[in-house]
Amino acid sequence: MRMLPVFVLLLACPALLRADPAHGFGVTLGGVTASQGGVTSSGLSLGGDAQFVFDRAWSLNPFLMVSLERASATRQNVSDALGGLQLRRWVGEYYVGPQLFFHDRLLVGGGTVSSSQYGPGVGLVAGWEGAGGFSAGAQVDALEGQFLNPGDRRNALRVHVGYRWH
Repeated sequence: MRMLPVFVLLLACPALLRADPAHGFGVTLGGVTASQGGVTSSGLSLGGDAQFVFDRAWSLNPFLMVSLERASATRQNVSDALGGLQLRRWVGEYYVGPQLFFHDRLLVGGGTVSSSQYGPGVGLVAGWEGAGGFSAGAQVDALEGQFLNPGDRRNALRVHVGYRWH
């Protein structure tokens, strides 16, 4: 009989630890690696979003993100800024979903902008967000060159950690 309270507590713990998606603002910091026209680049990525929760299964996340990268072959700096929307499908603390965004990529060398590419893009996002607000995730971006000019495709992978204020 003394084991019954312990058993009930053990059954209740996963429910107490479970984090449903929560409204709030979040920030992320991580790394990015990208490839475009045969040139690869990598660097840091910084982002912010606002999460609007519909129910336990769905949220809408408008986001802003910027990356500062270094192109390996050309030794130029790359700056890529994104603004868009993510639709997240939640299963417990984990999410996955599509994203639509508009971006502006700048290639900078010798103190001047040598090229600029901007337009729409699509991607996928997946991650985890705990009850305490900490998060980890990844996203894959396919920018407009993917659709308008197959010879100039830019694809990026971003991996990040973050925090959301509830």
